[in-house]
Amino acid sequence: MGYAQRRAAIVGVYTTEQARFMDRTGISLQLESIKGALDDAGLSPADVDGLVPLDQTPNGQMTSAHMFWAEQLGERPITFMDIGLASGGLAKAALAVSAGMCNVAVLFWGKAGWQLGPRGTQVPDRAPRVEEFSWQLAGGYYSAWYALWAQRYMHEFKVTSEELAEVAVTHRYHATLNPSSLMGGRGTITVEDVVSSRMIADPLHLLDCALDNDGGYAIVVAAEDIAADCRKPPVWVLGGAEAAYTDAYTTIDVPWFPEDGKAVRRTADMAFAIAGVSRSAIAASTCPV
Repeated sequence: MGYAQRRAAIVGVYTTEQARFMDRTGISLQLESIKGALDDAGLSPADVDGLVPLDQTPNGQMTSAHMFWAEQLGERPITFMDIGLASGGLAKAALAVSAGMCNVAVLFWGKAGWQLGPRGTQVPDRAPRVEEFSWQLAGGYYSAWYALWAQRYMHEFKVTSEELAEVAVTHRYHATLNPSSLMGGRGTITVEDVVSSRMIADPLHLLDCALDNDGGYAIVVAAEDIAADCRKPPVWVLGGAEAAYTDAYTTIDVPWFPEDGKAVRRTADMAFAIAGVSRSAIAASTCPV
């Protein structure tokens, strides 16, 4: 006999309050997210037998992290445990449910009290001892790294700052559709707003950069028979994929943007193939500006 083949569905979701700085711990946000998503699904912690923290090193190393969460969820065996990042974690949870390795998997994320960038980087009192290609040697941080990528992208594809600003304009518009977002209440922005905001790391202006905020969320994925009895109609997972390559922040191969793509292209091709959906079938979202 092989693995079982069952449909998997998203049956519950939850998002905590989002704020610039919270007087809370990341663990408390994660627990709130898990409980909230299970309640949204009409399930309880006792139903959970799969965990996918959306962090590469949650609460220590992978094994100790899952032992911690097994204890938090009732001191019983968790039959599927993995680490996921964003949509890759959802694919892993759905795959585990489909294969019969668990019946109810929860993906979750939550953080508070730490920052990315210069304000979140400790100032050393002596020369750092780091790897040869560490960003710390040049005082780099996320905005600076993305600025390098943006410069190269703009050079390769002849993109202007105004065209790049369309990304921020679209994201802010989407934020206005979410009453819980940090910036949506301030209304939409224009391309002119973006390019006239102060420069952070050339060519990225203030409004080109993403916010670093505290908060948490969780998603519950369940097997078909369980989904049928949940509180809300199921949202079936059609496909997903995950890949890792050296195209993150440090080791960058030449050419930077090969025609056949790298990890993103590979995962997209896999996800569409698994789902049986073509790119042309995905309706493009529009943003009035």
